[in-house]
Amino acid sequence: MNISKSRFLQAIIFWLTHCCQFAYPTSGNVPYLDTKNEHGETPLHISSQNGNERITQLLLSLGANISATNADGNTPLHLAVLYDSVNTTKLLLEHGADVSIKNDDGNDPFLIAATPELQNMEVMRFLIDSGASIDTINKDGDTALHIAISCNNAPMTKLLLDHSADLSVANSNGDTAMHLLAKNGYGNIFELILNKSFDLNVQDKNGNTPLHIACWFDNVNVTIFLIENYASVDSKNLDGNTPLFLAIWSGNAEAVEHLLNYGAYVNFVNSNGNTPLHEAILRKKSHLVKLLLDHGADSKAVNGQGNLPLHLALFNDDTDTAEKLITFTNSNQDVDVHVTTTHTTVYGEYEDP
Repeated sequence: MNISKSRFLQAIIFWLTHCCQFAYPTSGNVPYLDTKNEHGETPLHISSQNGNERITQLLLSLGANISATNADGNTPLHLAVLYDSVNTTKLLLEHGADVSIKNDDGNDPFLIAATPELQNMEVMRFLIDSGASIDTINKDGDTALHIAISCNNAPMTKLLLDHSADLSVANSNGDTAMHLLAKNGYGNIFELILNKSFDLNVQDKNGNTPLHIACWFDNVNVTIFLIENYASVDSKNLDGNTPLFLAIWSGNAEAVEHLLNYGAYVNFVNSNGNTPLHEAILRKKSHLVKLLLDHGADSKAVNGQGNLPLHLALFNDDTDTAEKLITFTNSNQDVDVHVTTTHTTVYGEYEDP
């Protein structure tokens, strides 16, 4: 700080200390100090966000409104946290700043501290010790735990779990912490959650359980953990797909085999009228065909368009799969295949689960 700026600051401090105390000799608010600028900011907002501990202390001692909100609904504590001003954050908390106030974006100071750009563990601990709710949600329904897992922040996840963060809270998409973990498959965070209690079969807004998500995003370790801990292997999502269908879409033979070994129904029919065998052929996952057949897949099942798995293999010009299907099918039964060159629409459009 240069000399002129230092002297200016000293002058402000002198004025605040002596003039204001003279004008308002008793304890309580000094109305002048709560004057707001065009952004709705009081002097306490500015000193707090700038990390000016000395002025912040002085303003507080003179009764400045610690809960004043600016044009965006932020209190001085919001801004101190947002600008990573640790000392003024601590000072405001020591003076009883309200940790529960949410700004116009729906964020309280704890959620701001948890944002990907900050994730200041020291500040988060201060806020928790001051009574902040660790399960408070933002406008997207995310808790700090959702954010920590999405960012693969293991220390922050551990901090939250150590303070009993609720694993069952679902955001606006219906995603719980376990859905996000199933999607991202972060091993270091996964280990933190292994021994926690949570609903293995909770569904998101599309009806997907964590097992559906783990299968779709090809996270084998999470998939195996969920299966071996008795997550439902035949739970249907809103499209009528079980986890087996999604494992087939991702093409992971290990996940498919694990599901089948734990009792996943191999001839389930989804809302498109397809069995897992139909889907494997449609999505050109030919390496899964024998595995499905060996576990009882019906090679003569007809889908909603009247197609056998063999029809679909031929439409795809997949000679190897077609031969495999013909060989597998009981040679004593006729396979009546009517394939025309004009029938080209066999399954329609597919979207992510």
